Amino acid sequence: METNIQISDFDQNQYQEALELMQKNRGHYNDPKVGIFFMDSCDIFGVRKQYIKDIMHLAKNNLLTLDVVHQDIWNEEVNKQYRYRKIDDRFYKNISEYTEGRIFYDIGNNTYIIYTNDINLTKINIRYHIILEEFDIPDANTIIIYKGKLVDSIYEDNK
Repeated sequence: METNIQISDFDQNQYQEALELMQKNRGHYNDPKVGIFFMDSCDIFGVRKQYIKDIMHLAKNNLLTLDVVHQDIWNEEVNKQYRYRKIDDRFYKNISEYTEGRIFYDIGNNTYIIYTNDINLTKINIRYHIILEEFDIPDANTIIIYKGKLVDSIYEDNK
């Protein structure tokens, strides 16, 4: 049985707009991004990220980040493991065993903020540089915040 499936003009226009957007974004893969992540001792995983330029309209109080939470990502990954019978032992452990982090962009100060639950994440730590690379953010404009406090000042206070 033969069917004549045709794309309507409207669908063809939408398709053309999508192609034009993809063409416009080509070559921008290393533009800065915001998002969330998990880390173990040497690797970043469970990453969700978005180009800053694509979600600038979602900023609140001059801060921009993704509107997802770590627990939802964790649950999604556990479900994928089960559904596709993949083995990533990290997702069979307790979420609290890993570093959680979130990348914010402070529009007014042109600053990237790594907000983390790990006091040991510092700018001299290799994991810091893995984060910079994953989210394509510059070292010079990036700060680390742990429990609401700038990480550099935590170490200054303890000297």
